[in-house]
Amino acid sequence: DGVCLVKQTKNGSKVFELYNERGMSATLCSYGARLMSLKVPAADGGKIDVVAGFRNADKYADDHGTYMGATVGRYAGRIGGAKFMLDGVEYSLSANENGNHLHGGEEGFDKKQWDAECVGTAGVAFVYTAADGEEGYPGTLKVRVTYTLQEDNTLEIVYSATTDRDTPISLSNHTYFNLDGDFKGLENHILKINADRISRVDDELVPTGEEIAVNGTAYDFKDAKPIIPFSSDVADVGGYDVNYILIGEAPQATLHSAKTGVTMEIHTDCPCMQLYTGNFLDGMRGKGRKYVRHSSVCFETQAFPGADVSAHPEILLKAGEDYHSRTAFKFKTE
Repeated sequence: DGVCLVKQTKNGSKVFELYNERGMSATLCSYGARLMSLKVPAADGGKIDVVAGFRNADKYADDHGTYMGATVGRYAGRIGGAKFMLDGVEYSLSANENGNHLHGGEEGFDKKQWDAECVGTAGVAFVYTAADGEEGYPGTLKVRVTYTLQEDNTLEIVYSATTDRDTPISLSNHTYFNLDGDFKGLENHILKINADRISRVDDELVPTGEEIAVNGTAYDFKDAKPIIPFSSDVADVGGYDVNYILIGEAPQATLHSAKTGVTMEIHTDCPCMQLYTGNFLDGMRGKGRKYVRHSSVCFETQAFPGADVSAHPEILLKAGEDYHSRTAFKFKTE
């Protein structure tokens, strides 16, 4: 218990398995510094894997652009027109979605082979250095992502980074969760989010910089309610794919399955969180099942979307300074 086991795939990915004494386990791999599996105790005494993905780490090289379980960056989310301004200079980024920049570009952090090593009693540290100019971003960025499986059934993710030139940064994790463990849908899932505003987006889901109050709308999860059925206005846009501006104390969000009795709390120091209900999943197969639309949900904790340094100067990592953020998924069973 607590040990970090490692093996290597034929394509060079390292796979790590973490265990704690309460019966929870996590599987991670160095390709994309990603979470492959997370098995948690259910109310019936069994264990369920609540994370979408593949059993074979090499399969993630063709995940249909879903970013399953991956670390995304250098900047999470969509950047309109694949460009941003910094100190009067316009930087052009790779345009990998309808002329916009999404989750770090054509070859973002999700498509990189990270260096990796076991740390502590049940942790893995992934390290990657992004070159100056990679995907259009300024600065050589050294990134470290550490996953730790704790004894209270918490999976903690800590992100840190340094740069030699000023650069915007927003690192996140793109795991798809289903607390039923069968990935048939989200009908049994109850959600609460401590947020009273969301970011407005245009028809291509690019943030406009405006904010909308959620009070009285289908986007209001301040009181726990079912994710599905979608209201008509949410259904019209294909499901939830929206950035919440977080408020209040942790947990910033809570997800509960009425079927298995599993509850997941999201604890983060990030100011925002993207709620995404798998609207573009296309039925690809993994772990013996199909991953179809609205069969799982992502909680992408992040900085303010859009990489607008003038509106949110805190997204800028300056040369010689340290970036740090933390997100933890804590599980309980009733």
